[in-house]
Formats: sequence, C-alpha cells, structure tokens
Amino acid sequence: MIRLYCFVIFCLLLAGCASHPSSSIHKSQPIDRPIYLRGVFTWWDAEPQYQLHPVSGKHGVWMTQAQLMADGRPYEWKIGDKDWNCGTDFGYLLDDKPMILDKPRKADSCAEFNSFKFTPEKDGVYQFFLDINGTYPHVYIKMKPEE
Repeated sequence: MIRLYCFVIFCLLLAGCASHPSSSIHKSQPIDRPIYLRGVFTWWDAEPQYQLHPVSGKHGVWMTQAQLMADGRPYEWKIGDKDWNCGTDFGYLLDDKPMILDKPRKADSCAEFNSFKFTPEKDGVYQFFLDINGTYPHVYIKMKPEE
C-alpha cells in the first residue's frame, strides 16, 4: 500500500513539473525565419511593417518599431513568426508585470499565451528589441531618438 501512495505522489509531482513553464527548456536559439512584433495594435497578425530585422553591428539583436499613443492603457504584444512556432514565439518567461522602458526582460521562446504589456508615458515611436545572446532571450523597449 505504501508503494502505491509513493507511486501516486511521484506521478503527481512529475505531472506538476511537466506543466510548469520553467520546467521546459525554452532558451535562445538562432532565428531562421521572419519574426514580427504582434499585438493589439496589429490585431495579433504578422504585419510586414512590424517585421524585426537584425541590428547592424549587434550580433543576435533584432529590432522593429511602432508608433504608440500614451492613452493610459497597456499595449499587449509578443514577438513571433507568422505561425507562432515554438522557438520563435516570444513572451514573458517569469511574470506578467508591465515592461519598463530600457529595462530588459527574460523571454520564453515558446510562450503560447504569455504576452508582454507596456504602457507608454508619451506618444511616439518605440523600438522593440529581441536579444538572443545568452542563455535566455531578452526583450526591451526604447523610445526612438528624435531626428
């Protein structure tokens, strides 16, 4: 009987570990297909004007930009390919706290539902970065410098 209880507890622990996002290995890997900034402002579609491109002189760093309005509401967004494939479906890794300008956040490359949130403080063009250097990918947002 004790063996049965031990087996049941073991199975429950194993099932719990398998369903927790941090137990999966969703680490950085090379980008081998077009990826896009996708969110409420694109109706979650992969729009050509929001495709990320490698940043010149910065190996493993990708960027695109978007015009955002500071209306007090958060923008929900992710970075993903056109089909949301695991490996290029970037959302938050650890928590759903809103993004802070210029502060990198770890990303999960297989984040089925974990969209980032960002509330701009002023209207403008914002640059969205994906850095795949290191163990885990990171995302961050910068306000585009005025020309």
